[in-house]
Amino acid sequence: MKREVKKLEIEVNKLKKQAKVQPPQNNRNNMVKKLEKEKTAPKIASQPPKKQL
Repeated sequence: MKREVKKLEIEVNKLKKQAKVQPPQNNRNNMVKKLEKEKTAPKIASQPPKKQL
């Protein structure tokens, strides 16, 4: 029983270390530029659907 408790405590500590939240990255400007670039990029003409016989 003591071994199980000790093992679980170790697992909990590992999970707590992994769960530390990283600060958010400020990449808003990069995302806005990317979206604007995609919006203005020329669309690729798609082929018309094939007719079924």
